[in-house]
Amino acid sequence: MANQYHDGSTAQQHRGRPALPGRRARRAGIPVLLGAALATALLSGCGKDGGSSNVSAPQTLPGSANPASGDATDSAPADTSSAATPGATAATTTGANGTTTTANGGSGGTGATAAATDRCHTADLRASIGPNDPGAGQENFPVVLTNRSSRTCTVYGFPGLAFVNSAGQQVTVDPERNTGQAKQRVTLAPGASAWSPMSFSNPDITGVTTVVPAAVLVTPPDERTSLRVPWNGGKVSNTGKASVPRLGPLQAGTGA
Repeated sequence: MANQYHDGSTAQQHRGRPALPGRRARRAGIPVLLGAALATALLSGCGKDGGSSNVSAPQTLPGSANPASGDATDSAPADTSSAATPGATAATTTGANGTTTTANGGSGGTGATAAATDRCHTADLRASIGPNDPGAGQENFPVVLTNRSSRTCTVYGFPGLAFVNSAGQQVTVDPERNTGQAKQRVTLAPGASAWSPMSFSNPDITGVTTVVPAAVLVTPPDERTSLRVPWNGGKVSNTGKASVPRLGPLQAGTGA
C-alpha cells in the first residue's frame, strides 16, 4: 500500500506537486545567514587582535626641563668608521678618563641607526653641577653627565636645562645655546663623563631681577626624563633681558 500524507495524497501524487517556495527559500537562506555571521565574527576578531593600535605620544610634565628632549632637534652624526661609510674619515681620541671623542670627518652614511642605538639614556647617567669658575664678570659652571651604567654609551649635542623652585616649577627663562661651537659625539665608558659649559653675566653687574633656584633639571640629549641636581650657585636672572645662561655642546671630561 502506498504511503499516504496527512492530506490523503500518496507519495506519487505528492511528487507531482510544485514545491512550496517559502519553505525552500527559508532552507536556502540558513547557510547564507550562517556564512554572513561567521564572516562578521572573523572580521571583528581581526580588528581586535590583528590590527594596529593607537599609542599615546609621550607627555611632557609641567616643570620639566626645556627643551624637554635635550638635543632632539639635531641628529647625531653617522658612524664614521670605514666599515659603515666607505671613504669616510674620522678622528678619534681616547682620554685617560675613559671618554672617546669622535669628530665627524666624512659625509653622512648609513651608520646613524647604529649611533642612535648605543646612545646614553637618562637611566644610564648621573648629573652634577661643577664649581663656579668666575672671571671677567662671567659666572661659569660645568654641567656634567657621568655614565653610571655598566655599558658604554654616547652623548651628542646639548643637554636640556631648567632652573626650578622646590615645587619643581621653572623660575627662569630657557637657557640659550652657543651654536658657534662644533658638536661632537662623545663615547662614555662606565664611570666616564661629558660636560657642557654654562655661562652667564653676573646679575649684580647687569642689574636684572633675580631668583635663587632650588635645583636644576638636566635632560640628556634626545631624552624626555630629567635629572634633578641641587643648585648652590646663588642668584640667577629671572628675566630674558640680560644674564641669560648659555650652554655649549657636550665635550669629553668634567670641565674641572
